[in-house]
Amino acid sequence: ETESGTYWGIDVTTSEKPLTPTAGARVLRLLCVLDLSGSMGMIMPGNEKSNRALLIAQIGHTLRNMQSFVEKLQESGILSGRDDVRFSIVGFHSTATVIVPDSNARYRAHAEEAERNVKAFQETGGTSYKSWFDAMIPLVGQDEHVLLSVCTDGGCQEWDTFWKSYESW
Repeated sequence: ETESGTYWGIDVTTSEKPLTPTAGARVLRLLCVLDLSGSMGMIMPGNEKSNRALLIAQIGHTLRNMQSFVEKLQESGILSGRDDVRFSIVGFHSTATVIVPDSNARYRAHAEEAERNVKAFQETGGTSYKSWFDAMIPLVGQDEHVLLSVCTDGGCQEWDTFWKSYESW
């Protein structure tokens, strides 16, 4: 979090309307997709740590501050106290793995467990965007609102395949 209201590298802005009419509880899914391909193991000039280590440190920071993020969404009127805030984390390379399938963002213990799972994940390989998209689909309920964050250092190599899947969703 920064003073400007930036979380997960996304500028959070509020609208005058909530996510949906407030007739009942809503679900906001915070979905974080992490590139764990081989290039993420590189150390870029000017850094002492690899892209992967920097990403994992940032995700850990974000998870530790998840409750604050939810509180900011409530304060701004985007969420109400009745709304359910869930988070999931998918790691991808040549294939995708659901690292954190479903956790409640309001509970610090869930965020701490998620951080341990992300740090322990050691797989690596190529960069297949479609793999994370296919892994993400079962995690998202039909009526959920999704805030998607894709953390990667590279471009999509199979754009046509990925984009067809995305559009059909």
